[in-house]
Order: sequence, then structure tokens, then C-alpha cells
Amino acid sequence: MHRLFMIAMVLIACSLHETHAQDIYLGGGAGIGDGYTYHGVNTGIPGLFLRGSYPFADLLEVSFSTTLFLPNKEYLAEDSGERRSLVWMLDFDLHYIFSTYGTQWSFYALAGLDVNFLSSKYLGKETFPNDYSDNYPGFNAGIGSGYKVSRRSLLFAEMKYTLGKFHQWSLTVGFLFNIEGVIKK
Repeated sequence: MHRLFMIAMVLIACSLHETHAQDIYLGGGAGIGDGYTYHGVNTGIPGLFLRGSYPFADLLEVSFSTTLFLPNKEYLAEDSGERRSLVWMLDFDLHYIFSTYGTQWSFYALAGLDVNFLSSKYLGKETFPNDYSDNYPGFNAGIGSGYKVSRRSLLFAEMKYTLGKFHQWSLTVGFLFNIEGVIKK
């Protein structure tokens, strides 16, 4: 994992001479994953995410996002309570733009690092509840597409697979705004 991080940092450093400092995108959207089962908790529910993107070369951009899936409630056997589970994740991805169509459409491949967090709480009458939380790193790989709606806004969709203990497919759709001029150098 350290080597992958170092390779990403070298790529960023080598391409800074073609910087696009004015293009910082922030935004968010909605997503869903096919989920996983862990300690009897089933995930795969919709969620919301925040994302920032920074194109640092003509064909490369870096993206950071955090996704919070809606709390999942499972009712257990009659009169034994319920279990409420919360899943969220952090992603750091590198996008390689492999194709463009005119000035509006772009298509990219992505690879990156992911950390999934899971927290599950028993809400019932048991004396010794079975509460737990866990987190695991993983790797992302996927594809995406962006469409420039205007000079300052971008609509995008991406599909990726997270490989790790909490492995799953996810699909996200969102809207990003170029905050050029908002942040002064």
C-alpha cells in the first residue's frame, strides 16, 4: 500500500509543470452499492457523497470523496429489538482521461485507495448487546464519464469495484462545480 501511495505522489510531482490550478471542483451526489454481509449486517442501501476533484495534468486528475450510506435498520426476532448499522467510506482516486468527445464529454478510468467504516448497534433489551465497529482498507478500480454542463459545472457518473474485506460494486451520479476564483491563491 505504501508503494502505491508513493507511485501516486511521484506521478503528481512529475506532472505539476502542466498545472491546472484554477480548476478545483467540489460537489456531491447520490450513490448505491451492491453491498456486503459482515457480522450478519447486510449493506447495499443508497447513500450520499461529497467529492472534490483536481485536474493536475491534461489527462490526469485526482479525486477525494466521502460517502455516507443511509442507516440500515434490521428488525430481529419478535420482542428482541433491532440492529442499526451505519456504513461510510473514504476514497482517494486517480483518474486517467482516455477519451474525450468534443469539449463537453470525457471518459476516464480510475484506480485508488478506499477505507470502509462499519458501525453496528443493537437496540434491544439484551443485557450484553452485540455491538461492534470495524474498518478496512481496499482498492478501487472503475470507469466514469463527465459532461460539462457549463464552464463552471460538470455532471458525472462512475461505476467502480472496491476490492478488500468490504468488497462491493458501487454506482455514483453527481454534480461538481468549478470553484475557480472562490479560493484566492
